[in-house]
Amino acid sequence: LQCLHDVLQILWPKVNVAVERFMMEEVQPKIQQSLPGPLRSFCFRRFKLGRGVPQVLGVEVSDAPCRSLVDRQGVELRVAFNLESEVAIVLSLLGLSAGLSYLSMKGSAVIRLEPLLNELPVVGGIVVYF
Repeated sequence: LQCLHDVLQILWPKVNVAVERFMMEEVQPKIQQSLPGPLRSFCFRRFKLGRGVPQVLGVEVSDAPCRSLVDRQGVELRVAFNLESEVAIVLSLLGLSAGLSYLSMKGSAVIRLEPLLNELPVVGGIVVYF
């Protein structure tokens, strides 16, 4: 598990930027569109996950039937993790701001590799969810 932690330490700054961009460019507009008139002023002022890198607690690997193709298989990895980090998440609505400065989260991330192919790159796609 130490090698996974080492990989996460290298990836985490990139994940931080990607999550911030996703929240600002994808999530924020959808929230704004779903709100009535004056509440559409909702916005994220900051969205930083901080330097706390998730600790991998365990990994389970299993066969997973591919959801889209009957005759193809996939692989599912369930990664148990714990994240504790000082964060900077600030949102604003109607001129008021609120934020989080610390995040503690424990759970599992599921990584599906599907479909498995008989040619390179061997895996057709990757799906990640919590």
